[in-house]
Amino acid sequence: MGGSKWVKRWAVIVISSVILMALLVSCGEKAVDPVQVVEQADKPFESTATVEYKDIKADIRILREGENLYEVEILNPAPLKGMSFAYNGDKLTVQYLGLAFQVDPASLPVQAMAKVLMNTIESGLDEQGIQVEKKDELYLVSGSGESGNFSMTLDTATGSIVELEVPNENLKVYFENFSFLPQ
Repeated sequence: MGGSKWVKRWAVIVISSVILMALLVSCGEKAVDPVQVVEQADKPFESTATVEYKDIKADIRILREGENLYEVEILNPAPLKGMSFAYNGDKLTVQYLGLAFQVDPASLPVQAMAKVLMNTIESGLDEQGIQVEKKDELYLVSGSGESGNFSMTLDTATGSIVELEVPNENLKVYFENFSFLPQ
């Protein structure tokens, strides 16, 4: 009969431990499904942003019309104002002062910045190979893309991109006035 008390005590301890663990887990952050986060954010959008790329600081307007379809217009600094880039995943077309021409996306710093920005957004919106954590009201998306490791911050309520960083390329982008386009 002494064995029966021992079994009951262990059963109570095990059941109590399981209940305690369940309570502790339910109080923490919920697991985040990368597919769900990407589905929320992988839409056409328009935004303004401040870009810091190596020794260049610029204000831009970015339009994502679909996967690998972008238009980026430089708003500041003054010498580059009005320069725009159209990117379709392979070709980068530069438009400036009424001229349009295709360039190697890595040929000049401004074009390289535009390519790194667009490729990194696409990598962050691909649920394969990314990790997603939830911190307060933000999703922290991290992964590795064509330009190296990156981190991208999304608003949990809207899916809007808030910030993007590619340390290997010394690129930081702060998004403002972000809005998804009607589909």
